[in-house]
Amino acid sequence: MGLTQAIGEKAIEAYQKGYVRRIIVTGGRSLTGTPHPDWNGHTEAEVIIQHLLAAGIPEEAIKSENSSSNTFRKRTVLPKKFF
Repeated sequence: MGLTQAIGEKAIEAYQKGYVRRIIVTGGRSLTGTPHPDWNGHTEAEVIIQHLLAAGIPEEAIKSENSSSNTFRKRTVLPKKFF
């Protein structure tokens, strides 16, 4: 299991146990422009969202951004978009 899938699994577990009502998913493409070989051209967020939906998480419970290319960008994009 890769890190992206593991993150999705923890989010699914938290949602199913009622710990959270919404899941925020982040992740764009690498700064290098080289796509992850397992993601078939999708962003990190898109890959996680598909995993969440396949596990039965309702689409309306998922909020996302797919423009960040690293952790620092996630920290600057998220507050503007969601808070």
